[in-house]
Amino acid sequence: MMNISDDEFSEKIMRLKYLNYPVNVRIASIWNPDSNYQLDLCKDICWCFAGSIFGGNIKSLTEFADLTKETALNIIQEKNTLMWEINIWKIVYNMDRWRFLYYIISGHDSSILDKY
Repeated sequence: MMNISDDEFSEKIMRLKYLNYPVNVRIASIWNPDSNYQLDLCKDICWCFAGSIFGGNIKSLTEFADLTKETALNIIQEKNTLMWEINIWKIVYNMDRWRFLYYIISGHDSSILDKY
């Protein structure tokens, strides 16, 4: 996904440990999550969130994991389908936007780390 050396990747990752986002899930977005896209989240991929790397404090990440799991299980039971994890994150975001502190990137590249 990132066309950078192992050393550069390690340097960028190590920088993240000094960042602190106390009440949010910090996550990269490609599309603005606050826009209303005409998509079928069960069939169409929604690039509101880039995936790959996200972070936050233990409480926020645990709540995010619980909501993601609960939402995924509900979708499987109610719609009898699977979907991209980033689509489930969009559904969770729509339920509880305050939990997210997103940042816009251009694509799947090192900007996911640079702008974190």
